[in-house]
Amino acid sequence: MKLPRLLIFIAFLTISMCSFSQKTAAFNSPYKNAFGVKLFTYPLLSYRHFNKSNKAVEALGYISLNDFNATILSEKFFNIEDAENLSWFIGWGGHYSLWSDKNTSNHSSGTAVGIDGIIGFDYKINNAPLTISVDFQPSLNLFAGNTPFEKGYGGIALRYVFNR
Repeated sequence: MKLPRLLIFIAFLTISMCSFSQKTAAFNSPYKNAFGVKLFTYPLLSYRHFNKSNKAVEALGYISLNDFNATILSEKFFNIEDAENLSWFIGWGGHYSLWSDKNTSNHSSGTAVGIDGIIGFDYKINNAPLTISVDFQPSLNLFAGNTPFEKGYGGIALRYVFNR
């Protein structure tokens, strides 16, 4: 693993953990639950649940004939002044991946367990039960084959809001 990438990832996690302990202006989520699709390097199912007004748990995953991935993230949301229903968020969590040698990536068959960070923006569309999110999600595989650090990929998610 390249040292600069590891240092960037550690800095990202440190900022994330510090933001979870900060006192900020009250953020009230405009929705409680949302389910949809996140376009990442591959399409993922995404479910976000706010367990407090400014903290959410997001579950991401996919399954195919050759792959399986599950990710759980804890996210903290912050207001953006003068932008109704637009917020930014930061968080961290973990993942478990399983893939076969028929995978088209440069990995051989194996499993990976690791930690993830996430930072992004979330927008709840006015008068519609939809949210749009854009984020960056780097990860560090603690137990894996030949790629311990995944640089992360940008993702765009579209979710349907229920139980507002």
